[in-house]
Amino acid sequence: INLAFLAWSAGRAADGLAAVDRLLAIDPASKDGRLLRASLLEAAGRLDESIAAYRAMIAVDARDAEAHWGLSRALLLTGVFTEGWREYEWRWRRGEMKEARPRFDAPIWDGAPLDGKAILLYAEQGAGDTFQFIRYVPLVKALGAGRVIVACNRAWHALLRSVAGIDDLVATGDALPAFDCHAALLSLPLAFGTTLDTIPAPTCYLAADPARVAAWRARMAHLPRPRVGLCWQGNPDFKADQRRSPPLATLAPFVHGARAAFVSVHKGAGESQLATSGIADRMTVLEGIDDFADTAAIMENLDLVVTSDTAVAHLAGALGRPTWTMLAFAPDWRWLLDRADTPWYPTMRLFRQDAPGDWAGVVRRLRETFSATAWT
Repeated sequence: INLAFLAWSAGRAADGLAAVDRLLAIDPASKDGRLLRASLLEAAGRLDESIAAYRAMIAVDARDAEAHWGLSRALLLTGVFTEGWREYEWRWRRGEMKEARPRFDAPIWDGAPLDGKAILLYAEQGAGDTFQFIRYVPLVKALGAGRVIVACNRAWHALLRSVAGIDDLVATGDALPAFDCHAALLSLPLAFGTTLDTIPAPTCYLAADPARVAAWRARMAHLPRPRVGLCWQGNPDFKADQRRSPPLATLAPFVHGARAAFVSVHKGAGESQLATSGIADRMTVLEGIDDFADTAAIMENLDLVVTSDTAVAHLAGALGRPTWTMLAFAPDWRWLLDRADTPWYPTMRLFRQDAPGDWAGVVRRLRETFSATAWT
């Protein structure tokens, strides 16, 4: 089982499946082995088999939260939203999520008309998830909410103030004003019965602060056009980050082959890669980026954002900026399958690996597409 996990982490799902099959030959009833096999089938892109494996586990134990959670990911990835959103609610019965779930006396909102009630919407996961699903706030407001309160990381407040329909922003953990009902942001697609055809996808629903945009415009005035923002790594604490984040050095053929000014919109883990990437001389690193509101203002002064699957991708998409997102062979559920666009973000293009670990192919297509694009 350890060998299977190591293979999975290295993006070698086939080797992981071979190891877990040996485990199941020894102990066919192993719950851990069956769950890991279903997950590895998902990682290998064998979604029909993965869904069948998760369903078989649920048939044995209808309360198996991990199997329901895995089933939700596989269903959503294949675009089966109605059942997928229902299954996604099982996240609250899993280990850390179960412990972290807020407990309130007020009821959970189920999508019914609000008739002047105050509703609390809270961020449950990371910045990218929040930027993606904050799009539902105007829809909640339109159902008659008297007051919409959003609780999230204080560092995101400056940016989220631009969202239409938010009446109060509260930092996670701070005292809350009175409210009549509540919902987690990632439960809103279920409340609205979202399908592929009804995803709320305005061109932009976040906005950068005009004063910050102007300040960064002045600081970036010396950079020629086109200007390309680059982000290459997400949160390393996320277990799939190794698979979804390309080493910066692999992007060198794109950076050196493109006639553009490259600007780093990358902060945090992975910044140290720049020194050994072979592209440091082509990259402008801006000092004084304090929060995502600064990142948003910088993006408004760029012609393109190229990023891996990170919060930066969701921020750029929510701002309506031209965005090219690099995806691993087995992507996160929100990116669906076999398409170069995404119904979540009208201004985004997806560049997918053709095989596990094949970042070289992604970079080659980035370079070709950039060269074939007319930049003004």
